[in-house]
Parts: sequence; structure tokens; C-alpha cells
Amino acid sequence: TPLQVALARFATRRPDFLEEVKRKMDERRRFTSKRLNEIEGLSLPSAPKGTFYAFPRLELQVDDEEFARRLLVEEKVLVACGSGFGPAGAGHIRLVYLPPIDELEEAFTRIERLTKRLKAS
Repeated sequence: TPLQVALARFATRRPDFLEEVKRKMDERRRFTSKRLNEIEGLSLPSAPKGTFYAFPRLELQVDDEEFARRLLVEEKVLVACGSGFGPAGAGHIRLVYLPPIDELEEAFTRIERLTKRLKAS
């Protein structure tokens, strides 16, 4: 197919492309794990493996739906409610770590602001 031909040409011109993508994703994965574990009220016991999202547990006095709603309304950060992934996901949120580190840092700063407000109330 034309797509396969285009991909084959691209791969031969940029043989380091996949290695560069893997390096960036690993850097973002490690950064995400570190930042999530620094935020009081969230815990991520192990770093994500083979995915591009994290699924931290909430250790706050609100459920995952309320947390996700408030995070969007108050801090303009979108995450998915863990309960949307079944009963075992309740009390978690799901977030992707595909954006660049500077954007992730801004999101984590906003998440941390909300968790501090929730802990104080």
C-alpha cells in the first residue's frame, strides 16, 4: 500500500527515529512517576510499563469523579476517572504522559495545587 511504501522510505532515511521516540517516552515516563509520587495525596507504587499513561491512586477525601471534575473546572487539566475503567479503577485517575516535559510539569503543578486545597479543607 502507499502508506507502507512511505513508512519504509521514512524508516530508511531516519533510522534513529524510533530510538529517539523511545528515549523521549522513557524520559517522560520517569518524570511522570517522580512527580506523581512527590504530590501529597497521590501515589504511584510502580512506574508505567509498556503504556503511555499513568494510573495513580487518590489518597484524598474525594472520589475520582469529583477529583477529575474539579481538576478540569478549577485547574483546566483533563484526566480520566479511574472508575470509568471498571470497579478496580475507582479511586484512581488516568493521565497520559505524551506531552513534552514542560507541559507535564505545568499539569503536575496544577494537580498539586488542587490536592493541597483538598487536603486543607
